[in-house]
Amino acid sequence: MKKTENCEIYMEEYLALERNQRLPFKITWHLITCKDCRSKVRMLSEADKTCKKTSSEQTDIYNPTIQSILKQLNLPLEETTVKPLSLAPWFIGGLAIFVAIIFAVLGRWGESSQLGIYIYMTLATILVLYIAFFIFGHMDFFVKKFDTAENGTGNQQAIDSEQTETSAS
Repeated sequence: MKKTENCEIYMEEYLALERNQRLPFKITWHLITCKDCRSKVRMLSEADKTCKKTSSEQTDIYNPTIQSILKQLNLPLEETTVKPLSLAPWFIGGLAIFVAIIFAVLGRWGESSQLGIYIYMTLATILVLYIAFFIFGHMDFFVKKFDTAENGTGNQQAIDSEQTETSAS
């Protein structure tokens, strides 16, 4: 196989990967040994960074140009309001589960092993479901809180430094 055909195969595999997905060893090795592909990957990562910068800029929806387009499309401009997040029901529910666990531990239900097992398993299931519903109900918060791609910390820096080291070779 010619070098250009080999490079095309590796570049197709590289482009088929998801953003920030770990590079397989064979692609990493090819990028270390092939200067052309390394420079292509470097240009792609620079283009991606440039697109991220320009796409993160906020567009003013009240801009006259956007307003005229919306009027031509007959789309109403609706302001979306975000309901404030109230954690009071979750706090009360968690407190109720905590109190139930304390009563189960301190109560005399542990003397009867059969009844105690059912009570403890029921409370454990309720606790797991409570935590799961809380996390799934507030997934957008957790995604925003722990998103490393947007704020440039965590794994993103490690991936960028890995690509820089690979491209420097």
